[in-house]
Amino acid sequence: MAQPTLYVDFHNADPQARLRRNCLGTVRDLADTQIALSAGLRLTVPDGELIADGEVHFAEEERLSVVLIDGDRLRPRDDDPAVGADAATLRSRTRPIAP
Repeated sequence: MAQPTLYVDFHNADPQARLRRNCLGTVRDLADTQIALSAGLRLTVPDGELIADGEVHFAEEERLSVVLIDGDRLRPRDDDPAVGADAATLRSRTRPIAP
């Protein structure tokens, strides 16, 4: 079964590089797709020209769900070199998700 896809904003990351799920596009996607966010759920998360795989966690300090992305699987959605540079920058702030 394919992982569900949920729009996120890579610029809406917390200090631990976890992606918050409180931006308007994410809230709309959650309403449209009826995805139930639960800890451990694996997702594919696109944002404009980048796409990554991630896992849902709960941020106690902010009291909301976040997505921890797997920086090793962050990739551009096309072959634009500038997008690849953005991916490399974001990748350097993340860590692989444990299997």
